[in-house]
Amino acid sequence: MRNRNPEPNNIDIDVIKAKINRSSVLIVEGFLGLMLFLLVVAIFTNSCNGPPGMQGLQGIQGVAGPAGPTGDTTAVAGIAGNPGDPGLRGPAGPQGVQGIAGPAGPAGADGADTGIVGPAGPIGPVGPAGPPGELGFLNPSPQSLLLPNVNQILFFQTSGVVVENPGLASGGLAKEIPNRMSRRTIDLTKKGAIRLQWAHTLQSAAVKIRLEYQPAGTTIWRVLVPFFGADLTPYANQTSNWYGIAFEDKKELFVRVVVEGDGVLDPAITYVEVDAR
Repeated sequence: MRNRNPEPNNIDIDVIKAKINRSSVLIVEGFLGLMLFLLVVAIFTNSCNGPPGMQGLQGIQGVAGPAGPTGDTTAVAGIAGNPGDPGLRGPAGPQGVQGIAGPAGPAGADGADTGIVGPAGPIGPVGPAGPPGELGFLNPSPQSLLLPNVNQILFFQTSGVVVENPGLASGGLAKEIPNRMSRRTIDLTKKGAIRLQWAHTLQSAAVKIRLEYQPAGTTIWRVLVPFFGADLTPYANQTSNWYGIAFEDKKELFVRVVVEGDGVLDPAITYVEVDAR
């Protein structure tokens, strides 16, 4: 019996393989497209989240960010509460340091009764002698001022004798007229009053003169007419008061003139005259 199906002598095997491969490719592409579609749908519908994984290592600390704006720090006082009850009285503290004594108060009124006078206390020892007082001068007797005046000029120089910066006699800085020009012996026998007249080239009450005498046989000088001087114009005559002469000095006396100043001025003394009565 002859087979009715002819033999595939005329079938192209390469064509068939190509079709089979093409079909396989289409199936694979369709499957991949379907999976991609499902993945997209799952992503948008958040259906593909798996379980959380293990915590990773902590990262490096980042740089600190800028400081934020300062907040409002205005304090708002609340409503004052009611005062609390006073606490218990504490123990007394230690006594403080005694303060400075205050001033004495005013004297109280005298009492109505005077107390009995107490007995006199013992006499204390004699105190030390006080400093010597100022030198006293005698006033002339009225009768002596009625007697004739005797003038004795100690020196006279028109341009004046300069005494350089004499100071105060109390400080030992008064100065004698230079070159002993004022030293003279004057006769005061039977005289009861004496005074000086003089002039100098400056105008200052600080410049003064006095008359001294030296007792015979001594090196000390005693005052006969004390310092005097006034704020008068230059070359103006200046006259002292009259002074009494002690009985033991009514004789010939060796005298000189001493000048006092302020330690700066240089007065020039033009003349000194002694008047005696």
